[in-house]
Amino acid sequence: MEALLNAIQNYVPLSFKERELIKGLFSEISVSKNTHLLEAGNICKYLYFIKEGLFRHFIDDQTVHFSSENSFMCDLTSFSTQTPSIKSFEALENSILFRISYNDLHEFCNKVQHGERFNRLVVEEAFNKTVLYIYALQKQTPTKRYETFLQQFKGLSQRIPQYYIASYIGVTPQSLSRIRRKMVS
Repeated sequence: MEALLNAIQNYVPLSFKERELIKGLFSEISVSKNTHLLEAGNICKYLYFIKEGLFRHFIDDQTVHFSSENSFMCDLTSFSTQTPSIKSFEALENSILFRISYNDLHEFCNKVQHGERFNRLVVEEAFNKTVLYIYALQKQTPTKRYETFLQQFKGLSQRIPQYYIASYIGVTPQSLSRIRRKMVS
């Protein structure tokens, strides 16, 4: 729980009383490798914080994001509108998460002094990552997209299967192998 509280405090200050409230609003869950935490067509009912583990976000078969330790994860469109998601989340490793429901997040925003600010900053961060990903797919070369992936997801390239990385940067696994060979030589 301390990792979650520290992550929230990276966005906003928390009093002792607010920290205690948050402990009651979030619950801890364990997810096994290969489990789909969210499946397309279902409503995203929770905002998650990843204590341990790694997740792939995908639409159909296209990988669109990765989330790992000490990060928040959610399909913001589905969560905020409580409508079916177009995304799925798959655990690439056994994982431990904290989660807060839609209604409890509203309680958090109402009872934590800077709760609305926290919510806004998390949404802005997710929005900015999405815009940069779309820009990269449209404007960057495959090599540059791979370099951007390595910078954005430092240390994860050894934990993610290469075919998911290839999907994320919009190339075939064979093309990714060529890109990696050229970068080494």
